[in-house]
Amino acid sequence: MRPLAPGARLAAAAGLVRPGSRAADIGCDHGRLAVFLAESGRCPFVVAADLRPGPLEKARQLVAARGLTGRVDCRLGDGLSVLRPGEVEDVVIAGMGGETIAGILAAAPWVRRQGCNLVLLPASGQPELRRWLCGNGFALLREIPVAEGRYCYTVLQAAYTGEQVSPGPLFCWLGLLRGQRGPAAEAYFAKLLRQLEKELRGRERAGETDLDALRRLADEIGRELAECRE
Repeated sequence: MRPLAPGARLAAAAGLVRPGSRAADIGCDHGRLAVFLAESGRCPFVVAADLRPGPLEKARQLVAARGLTGRVDCRLGDGLSVLRPGEVEDVVIAGMGGETIAGILAAAPWVRRQGCNLVLLPASGQPELRRWLCGNGFALLREIPVAEGRYCYTVLQAAYTGEQVSPGPLFCWLGLLRGQRGPAAEAYFAKLLRQLEKELRGRERAGETDLDALRRLADEIGRELAECRE
């Protein structure tokens, strides 16, 4: 049986999970990432967890079909409440908004222990998530832009250092993506620029006048996009 192909987004996340670590896939949906981590040999044990019974049942069926019942443990529950402190070393949280991911991390103080590797795939709210991480003592270690079909994402790797900082708007929006080049980065910068331009138009229609900071931010991201296209 060939190893299961996870797709570009989940493959990028899997690449940030440390080989040999016990891992958890929070918000596992269909369970493809958890199965890939176990089946590829990257992780000896994986917890696949979801809040929704329907998707988790699909994950259980996939785990059983791939013969991984002893290596992938499917659990129903909210966020990191399904885990015991120290049970895993690497935590993947995918497919949720940035503020939801921040709330999940805030509710589990044990993720602040040394050696806990976080791999985060926010579906939206990336600026809010970066702001929360920096303000709560987590350092961004790496970011990978990913284009998959007509969608584009960023995959963040973070770890707790205890150093709390207040990042500026540009870092909140771009994080470690600033200066990255390639088709995926270009698609991601274009997405951010469209988002900012839409927000600017909406605020202008509403009669707001104090928009210089937002315009500067759009200009900076526009420059990143232009450099990608050179």
